[in-house]
Amino acid sequence: MEIKTLLTKLGFTDKEAAVYLSMLELGETTVTKLSQHSAIDRVLMYQITRTMIEKGLASSIIKNDVHYFSPVHPETLLKQLKEREQELQRVLPELNAKIAQQTTETKVELYRGREGINAILRMMARDAKQYYLIGGSDSACRFFPTEGAQFLKAMEKQKI
Repeated sequence: MEIKTLLTKLGFTDKEAAVYLSMLELGETTVTKLSQHSAIDRVLMYQITRTMIEKGLASSIIKNDVHYFSPVHPETLLKQLKEREQELQRVLPELNAKIAQQTTETKVELYRGREGINAILRMMARDAKQYYLIGGSDSACRFFPTEGAQFLKAMEKQKI
């Protein structure tokens, strides 16, 4: 995988990825040199470097009234990602609880044919939950005597 593509998957914009790679190659450098190296307009480069500094992807220093920019070390990127993962791990139970609250909605599924009936009977016997069947449940047992008998045995076994 191309490094620039990987950086965009990690949260860099396309231009930030290009500038970061240019910074790595050039070391401490000016906006003019970054602009030439990465083929990005110099005026836009100021905005990109400012955003990168805010995100913790680069730093700047002023020498003789000239701004010089440097990338953060790639190991620092890894450390930042690990910190973000730890933050996510910390709130994950709360996020999962929010999902659990939403899963109490009614669910409707449609099954067709012999395999559909078999799937329903197996699911009902396995889950031992309350199900509502709409349709000819009596006639289903007549048309599927073997499956119906197996279902009734499973229900008796579970005392349902």
